Amino acid sequence: MQTNKVVATNMNNFGNTVKNVVPNDDFVLFINPAPWNKVYKREKIKDLRFLPFRGFNDTMFLVSSLTKIEKIAFIPEVLYHYFLRYDSQIHTVNEKDVNNLKKYLLEVKQLYIKSKKYEEYKYILDMMAFVHLGVSVMYRASYDKAINIKELLKETIKYLDENFKTWRNSPFLKFSYSAKKGIKHIGLWGISKMYKWNIPLVFIKIYRFMIDILKIDIKF
Repeated sequence: MQTNKVVATNMNNFGNTVKNVVPNDDFVLFINPAPWNKVYKREKIKDLRFLPFRGFNDTMFLVSSLTKIEKIAFIPEVLYHYFLRYDSQIHTVNEKDVNNLKKYLLEVKQLYIKSKKYEEYKYILDMMAFVHLGVSVMYRASYDKAINIKELLKETIKYLDENFKTWRNSPFLKFSYSAKKGIKHIGLWGISKMYKWNIPLVFIKIYRFMIDILKIDIKF
């Protein structure tokens, strides 16, 4: 019988630092998006709202906030304890969730365009769409037996090509860049290759083997 697990964490891989939000550093993509481990300056985000859909709206809010903020400060202390349920929403994704994410990714893109930030930050935004939709969400969706994962992967590639097209030539998905960032980033480079070779199902099978069989839980 699976039980709830108590997790104590600050979700911080950056230590006690202050980092500038700049278009040539993808560190913002690897910040845990949960709102409970952050303090935002009200004057910076007062015009932003959480988008009205199930799941992923914390990620959309964080990415939207990058159009308003210049710096992010990190502290190493654990300040929050939470329960992780095995039946939590974060572990389940259905087709409606996928379609909602696609819809609201486009709204965030429009925010960047309206803020005149898209051209500057398009590689960050397009990489974000690939990591969250192409990697995390496709992996979770693969467990829903009502979903034809092969068709959904094809649709996702088409969606990314049409709306976040720089993912194919992203400077953040070049091996020379990923090698400097460590094993997790090299994994993303490998996943992007499988997508470009039109064999994303191989990535799903490898990812599920690592998590389900080897019990190596890798989160992007």
